[in-house]
Amino acid sequence: MSSILDVLSNYMEAEKEHAKRLPYDRFLKDWLELLESRPEKFEEDISVCEYGNGVTRTLCPEPLTFIKEFDDFSDDQNRCLLHFESRLKDFKVFPVNEQPEGGKWFNTTLKGINLRPGLLNEEKSSPLAVKMGDQNVHGVIVGRTGSGKSVFINNLLLNLLAEYPPWELDLYLADFKKVELSRYMNKFITPHVNACAATSEIRYVVSLFSYLVDIMYARQTFFARLGFQKIEDFRKAYPNLVLPRVLFVVDEFQQLFLEATPKESMIINELLLSIVKLGRATGFHLLFASQEMSGALSAKALANFKIRFALPCEGEISSAILGNSAAENLDIGEVLVNVKSGKEEQNQRFKVPVIVSGDQGQLDLYDYLGKYYAIASGYSFSKVHKFYQEEVRDEIGNLELSLDAAYNKKDEIIRTSSGRYTEIITLGESVVYSNRKVDLETFFIERGKNKNIISVTPNIDDFVYIQKMLAINFKKSTKAENTSHTLISLNSIARNKYKIEQDLENTTVIESFDGYKKIMNLYYRTISVCEAYKTSNTFPDFLVNYFREFSKYTKIDWEGFAQEALKEFGSISTIEDIELKIEEFSGKPKLRILVWISNYYCLFKRNPNENIQQLLDTNIFWFSGIENIERIPSELLNVMKNATEWNMLFIFFATTDDNNLRQYLSYSDYIFVSGNYPKIYEKCGLNFTNKSRDSIALDFKIKSLNTERSFKKYKVEFAESIAPSLNYDEIMGG
Repeated sequence: MSSILDVLSNYMEAEKEHAKRLPYDRFLKDWLELLESRPEKFEEDISVCEYGNGVTRTLCPEPLTFIKEFDDFSDDQNRCLLHFESRLKDFKVFPVNEQPEGGKWFNTTLKGINLRPGLLNEEKSSPLAVKMGDQNVHGVIVGRTGSGKSVFINNLLLNLLAEYPPWELDLYLADFKKVELSRYMNKFITPHVNACAATSEIRYVVSLFSYLVDIMYARQTFFARLGFQKIEDFRKAYPNLVLPRVLFVVDEFQQLFLEATPKESMIINELLLSIVKLGRATGFHLLFASQEMSGALSAKALANFKIRFALPCEGEISSAILGNSAAENLDIGEVLVNVKSGKEEQNQRFKVPVIVSGDQGQLDLYDYLGKYYAIASGYSFSKVHKFYQEEVRDEIGNLELSLDAAYNKKDEIIRTSSGRYTEIITLGESVVYSNRKVDLETFFIERGKNKNIISVTPNIDDFVYIQKMLAINFKKSTKAENTSHTLISLNSIARNKYKIEQDLENTTVIESFDGYKKIMNLYYRTISVCEAYKTSNTFPDFLVNYFREFSKYTKIDWEGFAQEALKEFGSISTIEDIELKIEEFSGKPKLRILVWISNYYCLFKRNPNENIQQLLDTNIFWFSGIENIERIPSELLNVMKNATEWNMLFIFFATTDDNNLRQYLSYSDYIFVSGNYPKIYEKCGLNFTNKSRDSIALDFKIKSLNTERSFKKYKVEFAESIAPSLNYDEIMGG
């Protein structure tokens, strides 16, 4: 009997709690109806959007995209104004004939951004705003686990989506839990959201901060050149032109500092102080949420976050944020805000609306997001939307599709580079934010000294992944037909997991370092054929000079070889006759070298205006497991140094940072690193960042340019490589 009473009592308590909640759909309906019936109540917070037949808006691009156009006359304000006004005709114009149903999208961000926490003191007539504007530019939210922090953030965001059209507000979201804020992009593209980072990848969030600082500084410079103090002045001067305010919302903000390295923390603080300093004038606002802010924002930075929201939390945290301990007595579903002195009597208490799940007959979050997505599609307006999900990656086949799409462009760039570039490599989706729709990292291999590639990773799957990624790039190269590959395989585990000839047909595999002798022979032949051509006037001269040059590097009877060559080829001189002779002898192994050098003579003659080194076939040498090479012969070091000058390329792969690594690094300009080993990153000259054990991000550096990039791996399956073991349960009959 007692159990039935307990169940009944629990049910009644649940019903009582449910009755105390404020459903979001009811709050929104009442709020919008109140706005229509009593507009004077909200007059301070509203600068009404105009709609109607023939009404248009012009969207101002971020000044970052055109600010350099003012450089030649930056001190002449009149010229700057005239130039800008002449550019207006190039900006996107779109009609705003009808306001969305239900009174939504009624406000502009001219005066600031309204944050609507809910009902002040639970009064239906008080869905008042906490304004982000000139006085209170930035805000923080704190609340312990289970306090309703996610519910509160969703409420604030949905109210912003209802109040402002997407051309008036650029939202940037970052969520270290990877779940809550990602919902604004994973099913429907929320029209107001420019970027959503559902990640614990510090570098991506730092790059997002950095991008915002860049566009903020560009706005500051732009306003100064046109003679405006702040964004509101600019908007009033051009009432039909929209430059949106920017709001960056970060959930679990404290986690950013917990995961960051000391260097990254310093960078984050510098970027934050820049936004805090210039946000007011440029229309940039920050809203950070966490369980607490200790170890995150410095006291100097926190002082600029005048809007302080506190959900139920410990008295100490309440005091640190609000200036008083009142939040420790809050019920779930309530929030306090203090934008003034911090005294308890200055607190405002709001009842927070709850977005009830759809199974209770009410709209859930996705219903609202779907509606806003549908409304936005009715306007001729669009912006770039970026959704970065840490664990999500493309299939490896998409790399091949991207390379196919870029084939002609790559060919054009390489052909018109005057021999500067030998190849263009595509890596994968960037782990650094940009506002490009397709954000694939690439790099150009330059011709020059010490331009080889090296990969250092203790993770064998990353080791073979980089091999496969590069192999696919070379397979899809514009020079693939004229490229030969030699794999010196010194890591048996890597060889068992991935066989490079699966992707590269023209590959020779040598499972011994002695294979370097083949490389030396090819290098000497290549130098000799080029030098011989430069010093020869006739084909017979070319044959003799080739063997004379080749003898400088090898102990051969060059006069004897020259006589044999003249005997076979010396009586002919025209390119057509030489090519006929080549065809006649191409099947005879003993004459293979004569066929090879004669082919090059014809190629050089037929392309007299080309740099002969660019006409050489490409040879790529893959050294898999360089830690297993005790000593590098000095003659091979010279080849490594000058390889790309002669259309050769070395690609080194290592699993450790052993003593020889520095030598290979000195001959390499393009460096891949992965893993959580700071020592390896330090030795390779890359910045280290903490990553999860199963991170799908790889790091890359171009040493000569001192630039670093990070990118996601494509999804690919490799063969398992498991150490064999005896099963003693079976052996002993256990």
